[in-house]
Amino acid sequence: MPQNIFQKEEQQAFLKNVAIDYLVTELKNETRPVCTYTLVTKKGALRKKQLYYTWLDHTQREIIVVQSDITEASAQEQKRNQELQAALEMAEQANKAKSDFVSRISHDIRTPISAITSMTDFALQDIDHQEQLVDDLKKIKSSNTFLLSLINDILDISKIDSGQIELHPEPYSCQACMDGIRDMFMPLCRQKGIHFETQLDSGSERLYVDKTRVNQIVLNLVSNAVKYTPENGTVQVHLSSTKKSDTDLDFVFEVSDNGIGMSDEFQKSMFEPFTQDENNPERLKLAGGTGLGLSIVKKLVTLMGGTITVDSEMGHGSHMTVHCDFPMYRESAAQSALKSVNTQVQTPMHGTVLLAEDNQINAEIAARLLESIGLQSKRAVNGDEAWKMFDAAAPGTYLCVLMDIRMPVMNGYESAKKIRSLTREDAKKIPIIALTADAIKEDTNKAYDSGMNAYLTKPIDLQKLQNTIRELVFPRRN
Repeated sequence: MPQNIFQKEEQQAFLKNVAIDYLVTELKNETRPVCTYTLVTKKGALRKKQLYYTWLDHTQREIIVVQSDITEASAQEQKRNQELQAALEMAEQANKAKSDFVSRISHDIRTPISAITSMTDFALQDIDHQEQLVDDLKKIKSSNTFLLSLINDILDISKIDSGQIELHPEPYSCQACMDGIRDMFMPLCRQKGIHFETQLDSGSERLYVDKTRVNQIVLNLVSNAVKYTPENGTVQVHLSSTKKSDTDLDFVFEVSDNGIGMSDEFQKSMFEPFTQDENNPERLKLAGGTGLGLSIVKKLVTLMGGTITVDSEMGHGSHMTVHCDFPMYRESAAQSALKSVNTQVQTPMHGTVLLAEDNQINAEIAARLLESIGLQSKRAVNGDEAWKMFDAAAPGTYLCVLMDIRMPVMNGYESAKKIRSLTREDAKKIPIIALTADAIKEDTNKAYDSGMNAYLTKPIDLQKLQNTIRELVFPRRN
């Protein structure tokens, strides 16, 4: 037996596998015995060896032995096994994360839905008691707002992670930002008995930023401070913007509170999606949450090229600082003239809209909203009926088409393409506006590719609907 066989277990197996009685038995059973072992070279290197046995000829009186060095092949196989093991572990982790995600989302979605369901039943019972009915409806609306916020947060996380989110900069003043903070949180703080203090240090220069995303960052941080500060506590908001150069502004937003603070363990993962401070016993006494807000804040701040820092101690409050360099807005003469035109008194809207919507309740909602801005509607229950109604109507019958996307018989994309393919001249010009619950970039792109002019998501924002119709229809008709 070779004395330099690496492992004792292999020594024992080697003795068994090269024993002549064992080899003869195996070969007579028409198997080809194989013996694998590891040798240590004189330089201390490990080499993997393999012995193959077979009869020399048909007389079966002599055995031939072939030795191969399988070191490289064994190393490659081991590497493949390690890669497969790593892939298996990643798949298991991903599956666990998916299960955790589904579990948490199921809980967070069911909570407001349960409230909406119960309060709707209560509202029906309180139909003759106006004061109680109004309270029921307010709670339904509050739960609906939370549910919509949760869905939007999930979509935002998905968009940011997949690189689909786009920033749309526009002029925005720090004064407007601070005014919005005061308007939103001052009443809530009074109600909770929290002292709310604000400080603004800013010149007259306006930022050129995506104000929706800036507001999202600001409101998430202030909301958390208010949420996790008990009665008689204090929340302080400090916003400043100073000129860094002729073109850039140094934007700093700080939120401080003397609330429950955050545990050291939570601070290590606070920006991960669905992470919550389970180590802080005071958290659930004050408020719950989805664990998405801070993750979105971090991702948006990073997307804008900024930084966010945290100083917090459990039981002693938190101080969070966002720092970004934003370009300064410079208004051109043309933009100034356009703004002057847009501030003129707008003429009332009138006319008929072709509404493609398969859901009866959604159709009633859309019709009532259109009536509130002076417009009538005619409904098509699917995409096939929509393009046929347009084709059958005289030119000028409809101001525009509000097109749902997911409909039976024919979806909105196909219906829009059908309208655009008609030979009549107005088929190429009539505005087609997507009005859908789908809110991801691929759906938006498909809408525009199918010939639609704009994309609005449900629930319908009346102001956005009105502005979109006015922009697409009435300037062209005046």
